[in-house]
Amino acid sequence: MESEAKDVIVEPVPGKRLSLTEQLAEFSEFVAGLVAPKLASHWRERLAARWEAEQATFADKTDNTKKLYGSKFRKAAKDAVEGHIDFAGGRTGDDLVTPEQKEQAALTRAILDMPEKRREMVLEALPLLLATPKDILDRVYTGYREKVAKRHSTLAVVGDWEKLAVTFRMMLRSDDPNEKALGIIGCTGRRFREVLQTG
Repeated sequence: MESEAKDVIVEPVPGKRLSLTEQLAEFSEFVAGLVAPKLASHWRERLAARWEAEQATFADKTDNTKKLYGSKFRKAAKDAVEGHIDFAGGRTGDDLVTPEQKEQAALTRAILDMPEKRREMVLEALPLLLATPKDILDRVYTGYREKVAKRHSTLAVVGDWEKLAVTFRMMLRSDDPNEKALGIIGCTGRRFREVLQTG
């Protein structure tokens, strides 16, 4: 296997659409090739250019989807660098027939043998190099805050709440743990999980 990755930058090709799974697989292999068995020259710039090209393939998606895809690409890159991906798909020895399969097996071995210091340096750089653009994040968070504000301004009024409060207080005196839990939930307004699991 060559010491430097094959520098194939994915550009959106009219009429050709990869599934997201295929796109992530190609991307993770590209990332691994840049950092193993040694750091490729200008690997940061090459990774940033590849990320820009990948983002162009889903430019027509909503901001929420772009944010989600960004986290998927960062995870794929992280998994590749941490050695969680077998690029040869479990093939070894006689199963490695084509030159591409042999390259993929060699890449998997190179990633696993990568010095820890270099692995840590690459893992630290990935979130910065593969960041979702700030304007997208700003729009996503603004939309989320607006939804929360709208939800809070349209709260439903509970009729005869005093009667409910009396019932919940009576449940607190019960010897039945289920009834007591419902009483705590009703009196505190805490979620079921908060009361019964996290306390």
